[in-house]
Amino acid sequence: MKKIKNKIWLDRHAKNKFKKELKRRYRYNEKNYTTYVEQSQTLKSKKRLKYKLSRNKYDPLIAPENFSLYSNPEETLSFFYDIEQKFKHGNPVYFDMKNIKILTIDTIMYFLAILKGLKHARIEYGVKGSIPSEKKCKDLLKASGFFKYVNSGYRNKDLSYESDMIQISIGQNANPYSAKNICDFTMSKLNLKRAAIRSLYDVMIELMSNTKQHAYGIRYVIRDWYIFVRYISEKNSIRFIFLDTGEGIPTTVKRTGFEYIKSIVANVPLMPVGTKHTEYIRSALNGELRSSTGKLHRGKGLPKIYSFYNNGYIKKLTIISNHGYFAKGFDNDIDNSLNGTIYYWEI
Repeated sequence: MKKIKNKIWLDRHAKNKFKKELKRRYRYNEKNYTTYVEQSQTLKSKKRLKYKLSRNKYDPLIAPENFSLYSNPEETLSFFYDIEQKFKHGNPVYFDMKNIKILTIDTIMYFLAILKGLKHARIEYGVKGSIPSEKKCKDLLKASGFFKYVNSGYRNKDLSYESDMIQISIGQNANPYSAKNICDFTMSKLNLKRAAIRSLYDVMIELMSNTKQHAYGIRYVIRDWYIFVRYISEKNSIRFIFLDTGEGIPTTVKRTGFEYIKSIVANVPLMPVGTKHTEYIRSALNGELRSSTGKLHRGKGLPKIYSFYNNGYIKKLTIISNHGYFAKGFDNDIDNSLNGTIYYWEI
């Protein structure tokens, strides 16, 4: 009888201890989250925003003519940095896209991710904008699904399944339904059998899983993935663009002191201080580095994708993450940092 009573007391004590720990973590996270938001946008900034909006005063920002993270990362990232700084200081922005001559989907997705991240961080902002005058850029913006996610006077162009593209999709977890739709689209456009696109399904699930699995800070980075797929008729190929809004590959594989000790025990090679971010990406693709989860980049993720590239299953693999830019013919760091990771590839 005494043993039973002791067991009941121990169980109750363990549950109470667990509840206290959960409350402590919640208070810690809430405190740090609130502190970050307050640092990002002060009360003075919010008052400035209300004042300017009431008088319809918007700071104009002209987008670069080559508005592409893929082909013009420095200028495009610098432009996005200016937008975020104006938002945080309470300045409404007029987003002028009239002069854009080159527009790519990666840039549209990144802009959507910034707006969503600011909204989740409770940062108040005001934004208006114009669409490109160039017909090709204007049609791409409308067809991409951009206007599904922003308030505007433009109607989202409804694309049927037989279209040459799958509009921008957003998610947080591995989504087998979305991956299957993309595989079905690829099969129909390239006339392939299901066995031939099985590896594509693995790639999609792996990237979606990475978004959820890799560690994220308390900052306003949201654990979302964005994907866009397009059929290129003149090449008879499918182009894939995937955005992971996490902290980026170089950030997640960098060592803390504890990781340093674990890496020595596990015989995992360490990168020297000052290593380029592109080298972190390359090493992660080769499966050489630990992620911040403490696992060998989950053992299979990026190395599996890299093996598909080396085997010729996917082509034109390009990865941009933080300051790293990994691509065939250009394998070097960029000055401005991208928050997250963008993957490009073709089949």
